[in-house]
Amino acid sequence: MLQIDPLDTVFFRDAKPFYKGAENYASGVFPPAPSVIYGAMRTAFFARYIPKGPGKGDPTADFRLRGLYLQCNGEPFFPLPRDCVQIKGEGGRRAIPLDLRENDLISNSSLPYVLVPPQELEVTNTAGALFSGLFLHDYLHLLSDEFHFALLEDYVVAEPKIGIGRSRVTKTAEDSMLYQIEMKRLKNLNFLVDYSGLDLAREGLLKLGGEGKPAAFKKVEKIRIQAPQLQGNYFKLYFATPAVFAQGWLPGWIDETTLVGTYGGLKLRLLTACLGRYEPIGGFDMGKKRPKPLRRGVPAGSVYYFELLDGNVADIITFFHNQNIIGIDMAAAVDSAEKEDYLQYAQQGFGLAFVGRVQLGKR
Repeated sequence: MLQIDPLDTVFFRDAKPFYKGAENYASGVFPPAPSVIYGAMRTAFFARYIPKGPGKGDPTADFRLRGLYLQCNGEPFFPLPRDCVQIKGEGGRRAIPLDLRENDLISNSSLPYVLVPPQELEVTNTAGALFSGLFLHDYLHLLSDEFHFALLEDYVVAEPKIGIGRSRVTKTAEDSMLYQIEMKRLKNLNFLVDYSGLDLAREGLLKLGGEGKPAAFKKVEKIRIQAPQLQGNYFKLYFATPAVFAQGWLPGWIDETTLVGTYGGLKLRLLTACLGRYEPIGGFDMGKKRPKPLRRGVPAGSVYYFELLDGNVADIITFFHNQNIIGIDMAAAVDSAEKEDYLQYAQQGFGLAFVGRVQLGKR
């Protein structure tokens, strides 16, 4: 596992256009998409890699970024699950899980189950909320009815930067080229990256973000999130990183009408889901020298509830826990380029899932 510590402010582009003379402000996003860290690590490898002989193929072909986490004050933190909410009007930073119940409501939802507040409390979502790895363990194992959280704004400070475009010929400022970008300065916060298949030095420097700001990296001990002991055929998937699915919010291996699908030989039925607003996922493909397709990603912290219809319960942990979920039905897809795209999303750290226990009528 790699720990990355920015040595300066950072800036990560969002999907909005930002062209010279057309746009003058860019807010960026934080935290960055896993693909940003994937690219930074790959670039750091090639900065020190010197090919010997005729060499064929890509030496980073086996590089896989499994997970991207934030570390606050030396402790790993994760996005607060979307099925955990704050009681409206309550002070402090305490979240409670929603209850899973059969959908007997009059609504346009076609899902067979819904998530409702316990005791008909009035609740609200908390944007930018994080909770510790210890709370994540309790959440997945159903060991607690409340979770205390932190806010991203406690560790990230916006530092606007004003600049002006310069002529490549005269090297002087050009008219109508004034711009502002919102840099981020991290306080007691850094990144943890779970990866394999890349031969990096034990410690070193890399360029991070839109302006290539310096960051120090070093290898540290790997984080392990223990899988729960499932009881019955119900379980949920918590996504620690954004996921990219072929049907928008719905994985491509699930039928839109029946909500039944097969993954890794397991036949599953989707019960319900608790999601946030979609995140645009794009980027630039350096190999093909063209922009990547812009897709709507499911945000980190989203939760999906499933029922196992056919298969071994033990295989749920094997295929889903601490795994990057592929968002397309690989057996049914006929476009090899599309298959490659979705495999790359998983390879670059998208769709990292952890399995959690489910109790009907409660959480």
